Amino acid sequence: VLDGVSGAIEPRQVLAIMGPSGSGKTSLLNVLACRVPHHKHATLSGSVLLDGLDLTEQMPRLSAYVEQHEALFALSTVRETLEFTARLRLPHGTTASKMSERVAAVIAELNLVACADTLVGGPKIRGLSGGERRRVTIGIELLNNPPICFMDEPTSGLDSFQAQAVMETLRSLANSGRTV
Repeated sequence: VLDGVSGAIEPRQVLAIMGPSGSGKTSLLNVLACRVPHHKHATLSGSVLLDGLDLTEQMPRLSAYVEQHEALFALSTVRETLEFTARLRLPHGTTASKMSERVAAVIAELNLVACADTLVGGPKIRGLSGGERRRVTIGIELLNNPPICFMDEPTSGLDSFQAQAVMETLRSLANSGRTV
């Protein structure tokens, strides 16, 4: 699909891949994030380098990947959602106080302090706005404090106000030293 293409993105930058529906944006993002499953009928060649090194095997541990569609528990609060995920994702042996500190840091970083104890909600349960839900989904991926963040259509389905809030969050994440 792509031939002879190269590019680079530095820390503290936000890069957007834009194009019409079906043009391969998600496929390219998956290649960059080293999330392409091996198929006997497809080939993938080339390299994705991090600081000049081929870290294809380590990329899943070095990066966050926020999928387009979130899967959150409607009856959990923002804080409960992140605490539950922290228990699953943070390294074994992380103390409860360190987990709580990391959860609080992510809540603050994503500007979710005002709704930290609000139910996430869903189709039949009142809860967060669409933009807040998207930021919770981003927060789940940021618990390990990765230097690289891949996001598949982070503003899809949001109104212009919520999309702007999410983009401001992404800009803030980049300003903190991450590559988004």
